[in-house]
Amino acid sequence: MIAGGLLVLQASFNELGIKRMQPSKSALREGVLYDMIGRASDQDPRDGSIDALVARYAIDSEQSARV
Repeated sequence: MIAGGLLVLQASFNELGIKRMQPSKSALREGVLYDMIGRASDQDPRDGSIDALVARYAIDSEQSARV
C-alpha cells in the first residue's frame, strides 16, 4: 500500500507541477470540527470552494446535479 500511495503522490506532483509539500499544522480532528460546524450552520465554507471550482472549470451544473 505504501508503494502504491507513493506512486499516486508522485504522479499527482508531476501532473500538477508541485515542487514541494509541507505538513499541515491541522489534523483530522480540526477537519471533523469544521465539517460539524458547516453542517450545523447555513453557511458551509465548502460550498464556496465548490462554486469557485464550478466557475473556474466551466462545469455544467445541471449535468453534475443529475450525476
